[in-house]
Amino acid sequence: MRAFTASTAISATQIASGKILTANADASKEKPAYFTARIGAGTTAITAFRGTDRIIEYTVNGGSVVKVNDKDENSDETITITVNDAAVFLKVCPASNGPEPSHQCNEC
Repeated sequence: MRAFTASTAISATQIASGKILTANADASKEKPAYFTARIGAGTTAITAFRGTDRIIEYTVNGGSVVKVNDKDENSDETITITVNDAAVFLKVCPASNGPEPSHQCNEC
């Protein structure tokens, strides 16, 4: 069986300045998407867009890993980070291996 792969689009919006960064990558549970962003001082919202239930794991400047999976495929998964000039490392993957494969049972 092929691994479920979802297109992963994230957006980072610095709240005070309105500056927006975007990135895209394909991701599966076996091969997550990795992103790195240098974020200036202030609060930044990072969003993985709806369409697939995703898990976001992130760390700021190599600190503790924070895992977020608060929403399902019908809602954006958003985290808000307040930092003072930091490197943010993100790992994003689908929360599951995807829809069950469809099959047909001729004897049912």
